[in-house]
Amino acid sequence: MVKRWLIVALSSLWLGTMVWTQTPEAVQLRMQLAAQLQKEAPGVLLYEEGMVIRRIWGVPFGYGSSPVDSALAFVARYGGLFTPGASELVLAGTQEVMPPRFTAVYFQQQVQGIPVDRGELTLLVRNTPDHPLVLASNSVRFVEPVSLKPSWSAEQVSELVRKLRPDLHQETKPELIIYPGEERTHLAWVLTVDAHRPEQPERYRVFIDAHTGVPLEWRSEVYFVDITGQVQGYATPGLRPDHSQNPPVLQPLPQLRVTLVGGSSVFTDPQGFFTLPFSGTNQVTVQANLIGPWVQVVNQAGTTLSLQQTVTPPGPANFTFNTERVELNTAQVNGFLQTTIVHNFAKAINPSYPGIDYAIPCNVNIGQTCNAYYSNRTINFYRAGGGCVNTAYSTVIYHEYGHFIISMGHPNASGDYHEGMADVTAAFLTADPCLAIEFRGIGTGCLRNAVNSVRYPCSGEVHYCGQVISGAFWQTYLSMLQRYNNDPAFALQKVREWYLNSILLRPSGISPQITIDVLTLDDDDNNIYNGTPHYFQINEGFSRHNLPAPQLDWLRIEPAQLPDALIAPPQGTLIPLMRFVVRVSELVGQLDRNRVFLRYSINQGAFQQIPMRWMRGDRFIAAIPVPACGSTVRYYIEAFDTQGRVTYYPRGGQSDANRVLVASGLTTIFEDTAETDLGWTVQNVSLTAGAWTRDIPRGTTQDGLPANPGSDSPDAGSRCFFTGQGSVGGSVGEADVDGGPTYLISPVINLQGSDAIVEYYRWFYNGTTINDTFFVEVSNNNGATWVRVETVTFTGTENQWMRRSFRVGDYVTPTAQVRVRFGTMDNPNDSICEAGVDHVVIRRIVCP
Repeated sequence: MVKRWLIVALSSLWLGTMVWTQTPEAVQLRMQLAAQLQKEAPGVLLYEEGMVIRRIWGVPFGYGSSPVDSALAFVARYGGLFTPGASELVLAGTQEVMPPRFTAVYFQQQVQGIPVDRGELTLLVRNTPDHPLVLASNSVRFVEPVSLKPSWSAEQVSELVRKLRPDLHQETKPELIIYPGEERTHLAWVLTVDAHRPEQPERYRVFIDAHTGVPLEWRSEVYFVDITGQVQGYATPGLRPDHSQNPPVLQPLPQLRVTLVGGSSVFTDPQGFFTLPFSGTNQVTVQANLIGPWVQVVNQAGTTLSLQQTVTPPGPANFTFNTERVELNTAQVNGFLQTTIVHNFAKAINPSYPGIDYAIPCNVNIGQTCNAYYSNRTINFYRAGGGCVNTAYSTVIYHEYGHFIISMGHPNASGDYHEGMADVTAAFLTADPCLAIEFRGIGTGCLRNAVNSVRYPCSGEVHYCGQVISGAFWQTYLSMLQRYNNDPAFALQKVREWYLNSILLRPSGISPQITIDVLTLDDDDNNIYNGTPHYFQINEGFSRHNLPAPQLDWLRIEPAQLPDALIAPPQGTLIPLMRFVVRVSELVGQLDRNRVFLRYSINQGAFQQIPMRWMRGDRFIAAIPVPACGSTVRYYIEAFDTQGRVTYYPRGGQSDANRVLVASGLTTIFEDTAETDLGWTVQNVSLTAGAWTRDIPRGTTQDGLPANPGSDSPDAGSRCFFTGQGSVGGSVGEADVDGGPTYLISPVINLQGSDAIVEYYRWFYNGTTINDTFFVEVSNNNGATWVRVETVTFTGTENQWMRRSFRVGDYVTPTAQVRVRFGTMDNPNDSICEAGVDHVVIRRIVCP
């Protein structure tokens, strides 16, 4: 996974996504803000997905007299880093995280008081003196200027939705919202509708353009799991479902409501015992219902179980539910008992967790089979049949209630994140990775398992892709068990804290941003550079699913004087030196001054190593002769601590080496922004759809990811080269690459007797089945043969414009018949595959 973990620097402040319009003024403002932040908080880190900053972290970057004061002060000064376009951030509330350690401060994105759909900023403040800001979690969206005066009224929108789906019931009044679409920003009306059919659930947030009346999205909100006595019930034991080999057993029912008819009510204790206050000796009627402070069971197959008896005080009044031990009654007792258990599990981790202190309706024995779901603060379970058990049991209930937990803590969570974290709820409550064991009958095993090999990025179905995050948390738990093999309870306690409290940081989806959140929650000294108490366990667990923690730098290497990207060649007999001066300081490790090295390569040769000499303080120097004109020098610095641990500059070492070109200059001989036809040709081999074209592309998405280049171009124009143009309003995959390859081939470039640098912007997306590539090739014989320059595999960040370059002479001998080609294919045809190319520039290397 190609991600950037970097110190804030001027080069890192291009903050837009591929569909954001970046004016020079906006870019300049962000560069100024970044420089200011770097000055005020040296060492602060940015985590970027594509060109969007998702996290600011590493060291404290703001202070105040309270958590809210710290957050407001930061937003007042640096809100411009997060709110491009016509919007602002408005304080929305606070929430304790891992109390008493942190407070999350939430900001809602708005446009003149109208909320932006899914637009929010979360700032995490440590509850210590000065209230340092330690994390910024960004889900702010780009908003273009849009008219805020609707053409359609709320009444007209309600009538439209009724006509479109007369079978659905409107549950909320239409409200205005800003809806950032793929091609432009919309003012929209949003309302909620529900089918009111537990057996075939449908519930949507419907977005309608307030100017045109065009439906923008139907977003599903269904996620497919002194009188004394004692109350007990026959419920399913363990984690397996109710079947002949796992019959119900008698268990106490805690926190169940017992009522003196016509009088007071109490809830049972953990062992099911209760005491109803009563003064007198007359006979009274006592009633027990499957209702508690956190759950209300509703039997969809008939009357919900209720027991009643007449007793003479002090009783006892003992109740036993489900003495018949039949499926429909067992499901009711399971629903009450397991929902109570999972609520108490969450509140024990974070007593201030929001929104779940509520008697959630638990609908059991719904007249369908083989499923369970969460919707609108209800959990719902189907009866046995169709080869499946009754779904009201243990981990299925924990999973569906997990959706409730997530919805209350993170209202804008994505589908795969929802499913994965709901799986984690069940896994960490039971300390067992198996979800819904024997869901399809005796001996059928787990429906899903947190022990899995699903890796990020994932573009499959949401339950499948959710296994990325469930697997990462479970592997972290296993790593913690290895470290704390004498104290497994502590290992489980820590991962439970990270799981639940990380929800409150509201990640925009499953990606390494969640790893950052967990590290920040684990950190104990406001300094990520020296690691966290459990850095290695977290990194091991999340790396298994390609969500690695940022590399720890044992030392810090900073440039003091390094060569420019273009330097003059030697003239005459005097050979000048190319100087390299860096500052090396200690972080976690202790510097070994004798092991600081410059490693360099000339013209693609093997890397050579020379020691860097200590000058004074923290400075080291090395020099090499400037090679002949036309040469390319690649270099990086490495420094070792006394334990032999290495740190690189740049951080990627050899794979990320800096480049220096020795030349008198560069002359542009070809530049194509795709606005006019400059002679490119297209060649297709076994292609059925998605050939290269030159136009203004229409944007589509898949699973929330941009699935083709959209209407934004990386240069001043609006056109680019891309694979397949879909229809207006068309669906993803309508015109993507099928079969192939399809090649985009440049006109002939004359490089006889010289060499050149080829620069280009590329864009690539591969979804559903990630097995396709985008590639760049060069030829020096008019296309008779080709040499591969670059092969791109989709890792989650390539679906944005990315600038790349190469030197022709590094791959072929320059001639008068040089061509460049770009290609991709979907072969076998089993995925969404789209590519783009723009602003190709070829610059001749000038030598005397």
